[in-house]
Amino acid sequence: MSQEMDRAKSFESKVNALIMAYRQQREVLQAQQLKIQQLESELQETRAQYVLLKDAKYVDVKSMELTDTKTRLAHLVNDVDQCIAILTKDDFAKE
Repeated sequence: MSQEMDRAKSFESKVNALIMAYRQQREVLQAQQLKIQQLESELQETRAQYVLLKDAKYVDVKSMELTDTKTRLAHLVNDVDQCIAILTKDDFAKE
């Protein structure tokens, strides 16, 4: 009878150890799932920031192109004005 009691106690202690290990692993799993959720949220925020930065860079490049285009156009207008002035001066000189 005492052997059966010893076996029962041994079995009970092993079951209790397994239950404790299960609970610990469940807590670890819950912590990891929480960490995954946080990282997924951070990833979504980072992706949103990337899109905003990409759009801002596009707008910045477009505004730089616009500024460059305006400058080139101003130079061309200046050149045309100089040509007109030269032609007008030549016309007056011929008369």
